[in-house]
Amino acid sequence: MHHKHIFTFKPADDRNVLRTLEDLTLAADHGDEQERLTAARAHSLARNQVRAALARELIARHCSNPVVNIALNAIPRRICNAPLSNDQAAVLKAIGEDTGAGAGYIREIFEAVWDMLGLFGAFNTLGVTEFQGRTNKLAINSALPTASWVLTEADPMSEDGSFAGTSISPKSEVFGCLVSISMQLLQDLELDLAPSVLEKTTRALAKCFDYACFMGSGVADTTNGGQTGLFIDSTITAVTAAAGNTTVGAMGEDDFLAAVQALPDPVIQRGPQFWMNPGLIIRAMSIKSNGRRIVKTQLESDTGGAQFSVVGFPLNPVAVAASTNVAGSKIAMAGLPDAYCAGIRKEFTVEQSLHVAWNKLQSVFRVWGRGRGVIKDATGFVGLKTAAL
Repeated sequence: MHHKHIFTFKPADDRNVLRTLEDLTLAADHGDEQERLTAARAHSLARNQVRAALARELIARHCSNPVVNIALNAIPRRICNAPLSNDQAAVLKAIGEDTGAGAGYIREIFEAVWDMLGLFGAFNTLGVTEFQGRTNKLAINSALPTASWVLTEADPMSEDGSFAGTSISPKSEVFGCLVSISMQLLQDLELDLAPSVLEKTTRALAKCFDYACFMGSGVADTTNGGQTGLFIDSTITAVTAAAGNTTVGAMGEDDFLAAVQALPDPVIQRGPQFWMNPGLIIRAMSIKSNGRRIVKTQLESDTGGAQFSVVGFPLNPVAVAASTNVAGSKIAMAGLPDAYCAGIRKEFTVEQSLHVAWNKLQSVFRVWGRGRGVIKDATGFVGLKTAAL
């Protein structure tokens, strides 16, 4: 198991993105909440257009690989009893409906899924780690050793027992999705299925994993996967806004600074970040200190690659994050990304069946993999709540 780079969505200097970002900045300074929301939607649309273009580029690159293209396009030919080339027959044999170890395990396909997951997910703002097996060891250092100067050969280095390393062994859980395709459509048209299958499945997988990492309740069901998300973990300390600040718009700069100040000094030194629902970020853009907004866009400050910053720290929008804006609600998290492990196995399996939707004249693709979100160090985060009534 090791930390693994996963594709992160960072819009290029697209003219439309920059223009809408300027409009959002102006609306944040001079507009009301509705104008800020309208500008934010326009900017989000511009970013999504860039994201879609990047997705098409990634898909085209992977689908240009003959193995990927054959695997995802030859299957419907078999469904329609069309003739197959030798290459198509060989690939289909590898991903057939058998339950052998090699079923669906084609490296080129799971590498395509892996590359695209980070494009659609917010989990890549956490500590992404590539898992190598079902159960993995994550090292946790509860304290650092003490270093000392050695001025002469006789001076011993300090012996320090505080380097009390511990570990956790999170078990990877299976998450996956099904994509149904009409048999009549396959028979009527010659379709290039590879782009559609890759995009739909990776979007679904990213959303599923995002929810587990940020909002998982710990319940062992199909929504939470037995995992506890960053916003829900009860072992993480939360600070409460000052009395009377019962909604995001009513909060002040000191409330957000209090969350940072509640973090351990080493965490602050390393540069913490914030995570927040996009809708709440728009509301937070009305908060000012000495006439200046505490939430800034990329045009106004160095956001460390994030879309926004708050009180000088990167602010990551998370669509699945808590969106409730009432008294006593947790509205943001602050901390170090690496303190929460978003662990994923790189190997994703792509399979197809003729029988799952037998009564619907459909063929079904199944894509699944293994992953788990788990807190590594609860002291690496602090939650921020609105004041109680």
